[in-house]
Amino acid sequence: MNGGIVTFVAANLVIASLFVIQPWFSRKNVLFGVVFGDDSIWRDEKAKRIRKRYLWEAISGALLVCLGFFIYFIQVLPARGAGALTSNLSVFALILVETLVFIAANRRTRRFKNKIDRDARLVSNKVIIETDINEKETVVPGWWLLLLLPVFLASLAVALLGYSMMPDKIPTHYSFTAVNGWSHKSLLTIMTPVIIEAVLSAIIFVSCFFTRRAPASVRGNPDAAPDSYRFRKVMVVMMLSVGVLLELNFLITEIGFITPVAPLWFTVMSIAELVMFGFIVLFYFRFVRLKKPSGPILDDDRKWLLGIVYFNPSDPSIFVEKRVGIGYTVNCARPAAWILIAGTIVLIVFITVFSAHVK
Repeated sequence: MNGGIVTFVAANLVIASLFVIQPWFSRKNVLFGVVFGDDSIWRDEKAKRIRKRYLWEAISGALLVCLGFFIYFIQVLPARGAGALTSNLSVFALILVETLVFIAANRRTRRFKNKIDRDARLVSNKVIIETDINEKETVVPGWWLLLLLPVFLASLAVALLGYSMMPDKIPTHYSFTAVNGWSHKSLLTIMTPVIIEAVLSAIIFVSCFFTRRAPASVRGNPDAAPDSYRFRKVMVVMMLSVGVLLELNFLITEIGFITPVAPLWFTVMSIAELVMFGFIVLFYFRFVRLKKPSGPILDDDRKWLLGIVYFNPSDPSIFVEKRVGIGYTVNCARPAAWILIAGTIVLIVFITVFSAHVK
């Protein structure tokens, strides 16, 4: 089994698994992006049937997409090439199918909620703010975001000052054990990792900056989303840590243009990033999933389109805690959010085009 197939299988397996288990990554009174009065919804028989149907549809959809692309990958690509493009298309197709499955489950949950008796704990306009907690003291200081700067400057220095020391052919792709991709030296090739690093660092910087003030996805009173401010603080620290690790990958890449770098370094960085994501999951369950809500809950499902997209013109927040999944999403009613989305899309397209160029 070659490296392309391994990458294909690994990427699709990870994405499919995340979609299958995502209903369990929400607060206890949220089911497929729909909010309820308390966590008893998870014990309701009708809700259980909705989850079971989602699991069957999510697993079946993933199998059909992956099997179809895998057969194409094995039988057609050896003659035509373009394995990276096919792998990317399979990922996009899988995300599309699994998103449609989630939307269907969200619609079923909304219909179920409309049929049951109105929960007195769900309110439409009652919001309680606890003034005893100073939100500015619950997150990391702003200067912490500058931790992203030193490694980036080091990468830029290596690229500019080390250009004359780089050979005519430089390594541009690593496997787990060796270099398996080379390119001719040019300013574009040398600076591309730095440019990508700069864009990623900027996205992480902006995300951390606004996450420091991001509200919970379930509102109504401080106990509607207990420990949301502690989880927010942890997430900022974790995002900064992951950002520094990603920057180190690019710094090692630039160093590898000058002198041989053992692929083991990239493996170590990847393992460190996986460990960091593991900690994020643990903290999520500690501060979000295992917490029970109480008191009045704001019933604002209409602000969460399809249970995924947050659109609230009256909310000045750019980021808000996700209803389903770990982390934060943007308030699509804010113009700044669209700038961030457009920047992310441009980055993805740029990386894809460059990957095809260096080959």
